[in-house]
Amino acid sequence: ADDINMMSTESDGIWKPDIYVDNMVDIRTDKSTQLSAISSNGRVWQSEQVVLTVRIHFDFGQLPYDHHTCTIVLASYSQDIRFLRLTAKDGGIGHGISGVGLVSVLLDHSVWIFPQQESERASFTSLGVVETRNSWDYLTVSFEFARKPKYYFEQLLLPGILFLGVSYIQFFVDPRLAPARATVAILPVLIIRTMSNSLYSTLPEGAQNVWLMDFVSACLIMSVLAATQFAGVTTLQRMESKRKARLTGLHHHRAASEKLIAHAKAHNVTLLSILDECSATCLSDDPNSNADHTADSANNIDASTVQLQSGNVSLDGPDEQKTIQPEFDVVDRAVSRTSITVSGPIGLAGHKSRSRGADKYGVKEADLLFITYAQEI
Repeated sequence: ADDINMMSTESDGIWKPDIYVDNMVDIRTDKSTQLSAISSNGRVWQSEQVVLTVRIHFDFGQLPYDHHTCTIVLASYSQDIRFLRLTAKDGGIGHGISGVGLVSVLLDHSVWIFPQQESERASFTSLGVVETRNSWDYLTVSFEFARKPKYYFEQLLLPGILFLGVSYIQFFVDPRLAPARATVAILPVLIIRTMSNSLYSTLPEGAQNVWLMDFVSACLIMSVLAATQFAGVTTLQRMESKRKARLTGLHHHRAASEKLIAHAKAHNVTLLSILDECSATCLSDDPNSNADHTADSANNIDASTVQLQSGNVSLDGPDEQKTIQPEFDVVDRAVSRTSITVSGPIGLAGHKSRSRGADKYGVKEADLLFITYAQEI
């Protein structure tokens, strides 16, 4: 005999099991797409179109090479195993794996692939798994899907490697070309940071380790370390240039240095004591203690050949101490000289004078500067 087909309104009088989806989030049905069939042996077959949203666990640890499993768990809402047993199609009763749990149509997606399909043009089937818990049967049907990594490879993996190479190029740029090295050092950091923000905006927030995130973070750290190395090289180069200039000055004053070292060895004294003896001394406020300096200053003035625009200058003042600092312009050092007459004692406190030790050993203040530097290092 032929089967009896009935639409949804006609089959309302037929008993149907109260099946629900245990991990369901949302479900949408359409009464016009329901069909029931009764066979001559009493077997009832029912077909219904359902749009189902279920809750599954996603593990992004291996992104972009991640695999996931979508499971649909079915159970009876009100009847335990005493009244109702659930099995997959053509499967055995009770706990175990058997039967046909899921039959797919052709699945094609731009992001996901389905490993159970032998080819992109073929459908697939999956087994049903029955588990009995607390006298209730739970039927689980599932299918697997994996991500196509092409997008993440071209947009994150490959650019990350390339910009790391750009950051590595700075090690072959002359350290003296600071603007060029700074550009090569900073740009990869900014670009990789932008890539990182783009990646994090597409993933849920959480503490799970994601391979692709770790990769981008490692690229960012290495780029920052390369930029830090550039800053360290620039600092050391600046220090090296200063020391090089001092060493060059020391070579120019080599004769004076050897003279002082020879004198220190001959008299069995330290070079430091000779440098202290040759260093400039501060003039005191006592006019009597500055008598020798006054005589030396007079000799220096007599020996100068500075002509002032205002002619001879005479500075008169009371007997109290005062400090005179006349301002004049140099016109010609070879024409004539101008004598400066100062009446009254001049306060020279705070000024320094060439020491007798420097005259004794025949060294100049410039010699002492570089010799002191060499002695310190």
